[in-house]
Amino acid sequence: MHFCADRYVVIRVGSLIVNMYLPCVGTADRSDIVDDIWQDVWSWRLKYMDCAVIIGGDFNTDLDKCNDILGYINNFILNHSLLRCDTGFFI
Repeated sequence: MHFCADRYVVIRVGSLIVNMYLPCVGTADRSDIVDDIWQDVWSWRLKYMDCAVIIGGDFNTDLDKCNDILGYINNFILNHSLLRCDTGFFI
């Protein structure tokens, strides 16, 4: 199974794998676009609850600096019991 939209791709190979490209700073209606993308992606997750989900890509935001988009992403992760794999790991 696979699905391709303008800003994200979903494939199912054992797990549900999502690659997304979020809009960059200065894009008109950026927050609304980000919300739409995450909600669309989550609808695919709900269709395939039996699969683990991996979401990655270019979020076009600094994950180490506080901003509206990062706040949205972190809240989405928290509200949907997801984990960021770039935090909590030490080399």
